[in-house]
Amino acid sequence: MIETSPETGALFKALAAAQSQMLPAVKDGKNPHFRSRYATLGAVLQAILPAFNAHGLSLSQHPGMDGATVTVDTLITHESGQWMLSSASAPIGGRKDVQAVGSAITYLRRYAAQSIAGLPVEDDDGNSASAPRQSRRDPVVPQRPTIVPQKASLELVTVVGRLEALDLTVGDLDTWCQAMGKPVPADMDGSTLATLVHWLEGPGAAKVRQWFQDRADGGAA
Repeated sequence: MIETSPETGALFKALAAAQSQMLPAVKDGKNPHFRSRYATLGAVLQAILPAFNAHGLSLSQHPGMDGATVTVDTLITHESGQWMLSSASAPIGGRKDVQAVGSAITYLRRYAAQSIAGLPVEDDDGNSASAPRQSRRDPVVPQRPTIVPQKASLELVTVVGRLEALDLTVGDLDTWCQAMGKPVPADMDGSTLATLVHWLEGPGAAKVRQWFQDRADGGAA
């Protein structure tokens, strides 16, 4: 559910302008267990905020808890005073300690910000490590890298906490689904995604982890 200010014209105009100049988020995070890569929260915010700020937009995210469910409210405001607000929730999962709560909040913040901003990601094979970092004071110049669109939906956001409890990420599922000739989670409708998660919480997660392990063993050989 999305809430907005009574007027949104200036907000949406600025959002469209920011998106036209937004740089992709780089997959700077690594999951050594599954040898997969993903864009961290820091990389997502670094890609969003310079373009947002250049057009009078700000993004703030506010976590909360209700029992075993974590919620993050994401608020985008414009210098005109116009705003829009959306919420995403996820269960903490099997582990109910501080680390599990922090992981769920981070996942929700990352996917909500990425989805709302319409942010693409790219895998630059480490090129960003050797390139000079762009200053936030520098003008945002449109780039044309090879990008992989991320269409993370709110349905996808709600399952990331459950994947965390299974020691899996959405990136892991993307890799496995593509290898199996199946649509990736971001392309699934809510019903299909729920069926996949239900299977993972049964025998599926162990099978997916074993598939990654077999790949790793084969690569080592």
